[in-house]
Amino acid sequence: MLDHEYDLARKVQNAALPAVQALARPEMDWFALLAPTRQMRGDFYDCFAIAEQRVVFLVGKISGKNGMAAATQLALMRGLLRAADWRTPVNEVVVHINHAATNDDRGEMFVTLFVGVLDLATGDLEFCNCGHTPPLLPAGDREKHAALGAVGSAIIGSTRNATYLRQRDTLAPGETLLLYTDGLTDAETPKHDRYGEERLRAGWERLRDAPTAQAAVVGVFNDVAQFTDHLDPTDDRTALCVRYLGGKK
Repeated sequence: MLDHEYDLARKVQNAALPAVQALARPEMDWFALLAPTRQMRGDFYDCFAIAEQRVVFLVGKISGKNGMAAATQLALMRGLLRAADWRTPVNEVVVHINHAATNDDRGEMFVTLFVGVLDLATGDLEFCNCGHTPPLLPAGDREKHAALGAVGSAIIGSTRNATYLRQRDTLAPGETLLLYTDGLTDAETPKHDRYGEERLRAGWERLRDAPTAQAAVVGVFNDVAQFTDHLDPTDDRTALCVRYLGGKK
């Protein structure tokens, strides 16, 4: 029965994840991978257009749930994000989602989330970090984009009256972000050595100039797999790479 529930949960999760070919734009290159555990812990990602020249991308993690409960809350969170009024600032979108997450009728839902809205014409980026790990940037870009690594706002679901910080930045053509969940950094070897942030950052430096976003993400996953001697993950592993290529000429 448990195996059947986990199979159903994985099917629900997979149905909620977008195919990369569903959003192909000449101004950006993106790719994502999610390796779920057998227990279905609740990582998710998305990338979708909200206007002709604006795209939402995000990575998040639902905590405290597994199996079908995690899959159901994941589907609910994706629905809330897709149905949001993206004409409003990103932090107001998150406030609305937090109100839904703290609705007593739905039970507790605790979510970390990094969500960005990218203007494909200009590279302008507005984003909100809700208790999530900040995205990785190449070493040379970290000082320029210091806000992307700043401490985020509250976890979604922690309190109904939480406020969220709207932050802004601008990506230049060729600049690349890697969003991820802690399943990558918490991955362990058979001797319980942890992969950690330093190895992930070093691996990202080697892969940031990969020819495509897909090559960069697959390279990160392969690096983690080799470090852990290809052990099955004990927590979901997720990464999403966004490379801004510049507005239409």
